[in-house]
Amino acid sequence: MGVHGLTALLRRYAPKSLRTLRTNAFSEQIIAFDASCHLNKFVYGEDIHPHRHIYGFYLMARYCRMHNITPVFVFDGANRIAAKQLEHARREKNRQKIQPSLEYERARSARLASWTNAYRDLSDAAATRVLDQLQEEYPAATTTTTTSTVSAMDSDDQIEQQLVQLATDLKHALVVAEDTERYTKTVRGLSAREHTLMTSMIRDRIKDTEIALQELKNDNQHMMESLAVDSYHTSLTRGVYRVFADIGIHLYDLRKS
Repeated sequence: MGVHGLTALLRRYAPKSLRTLRTNAFSEQIIAFDASCHLNKFVYGEDIHPHRHIYGFYLMARYCRMHNITPVFVFDGANRIAAKQLEHARREKNRQKIQPSLEYERARSARLASWTNAYRDLSDAAATRVLDQLQEEYPAATTTTTTSTVSAMDSDDQIEQQLVQLATDLKHALVVAEDTERYTKTVRGLSAREHTLMTSMIRDRIKDTEIALQELKNDNQHMMESLAVDSYHTSLTRGVYRVFADIGIHLYDLRKS
């Protein structure tokens, strides 16, 4: 397990404790590697190989063999030390937020796409009704919305109906995002920005908001891409750990026999 900032700390206060050695200095030796550290590098790296985690360990093993080094890859055991339980619990809690946050941002992306042109020709009276929908408290126990008070008899009413529905969805999304066990702090920050921006768009209906809307769309897209990568890497890493854990058990059984 690595210690964050250790190298910088040693370089500052004990520079003589650090030195650079050539690989051949470890020839004919057995070297232990922190497999978890390297696994994360391989999984989150930029190598385009479809199985880059396996390929990465393969290249490391080949490199060691070239220099006559016997590598031992040490994985975290099934039983974590008590001192690290809090840290592992924090990481697991963050991992559990990835998929709900990704689904939340996808819903936001669809909502932002619908806001773009609908607000421009809205009448003042209709804008007031939409603003009321944005500002009123959404009942937390309600999971469905209604637009029965909105007429859809002509195009103006259809625009208002669409905006009221979007405002209702946004208000509900703001309540949902307050669940800190499921959604990240960044998700809540984007939601606050979305609410402020939508309110400004409806109240002012000016072009200045279009720049802010595009910035919010860009941040939303970046967030979706980041969460999608984290979701993939989390499932991949867990799968790798299970595979190596099984291998370790089989090897242990073979040695016992």
